[in-house]
Amino acid sequence: MLVFDNIRDLARQIMRYAGNGYTKIQVTKIPKHKTKKIPNIENKLKKRYKLDLTTNQRQYRRRKGKANFVGLRYKETVIIMRTAGETEITEKFRELFGTEIPFEYLKLVLIKDEREKMTFRMERKFVLDIKAKISQAIKERNGRKFHHEIKKLYSLSKALPYRGIGLQIAGILKSIERQQREHGTHWSVPRFFR
Repeated sequence: MLVFDNIRDLARQIMRYAGNGYTKIQVTKIPKHKTKKIPNIENKLKKRYKLDLTTNQRQYRRRKGKANFVGLRYKETVIIMRTAGETEITEKFRELFGTEIPFEYLKLVLIKDEREKMTFRMERKFVLDIKAKISQAIKERNGRKFHHEIKKLYSLSKALPYRGIGLQIAGILKSIERQQREHGTHWSVPRFFR
C-alpha cells in the first residue's frame, strides 16, 4: 500500500493508475478510534486485495483475465483501485471518473475534459462555499476575509495545478470582478492569478 503525506502526490498517483487501466475505485475513511490500528488494517487489506504482487504477477493476472488491485492511503482515507477482470472480491466498486474522492477539507473529482484528457476538478459544493464567502466579504466590505479566501484559492491552485481546477478558479475570479463592480469595492486580485 502506498502512503502519501500530501494531496498533490496522491492526485498524481491516482491519475497515473487511471491511465494504466485502474478505472474502478472504492474510498473508505478509517474511523478516529481505529487510527492506532492502521498498520493492522493495511496488512489485512494487503492480504485481501493482494496488493503486494510484483509487476510480473500483475501482468500474468491481467493476461488470465483477472483483476488487479492497488491501495493508496492519505492520512485516514484509504483508496482501493482495481482494473477490469474477474475477481473473487464481492464488494462493489464505483466508476473512477465522476466519483468524489474526499480529503481533509475538499473532495476532488477525476474527469475527462473536452480534449479527452484526464484532469481534476473540485466538488461543486466546495466551489459554491468559497464563492459565498467571498461574496459575503465583498458585501460587508471585509478586506481581511476577502484576502484570506483568495489566499486559500492560491494555495489550492499551487497544490493541485490541474486544468479543471484552474478553470473553476477562473470562474470564481470573474464573479469576484463582477461583484466588486456592483458593490463599489476596488480590492485587487493578486498578480499570481494573472
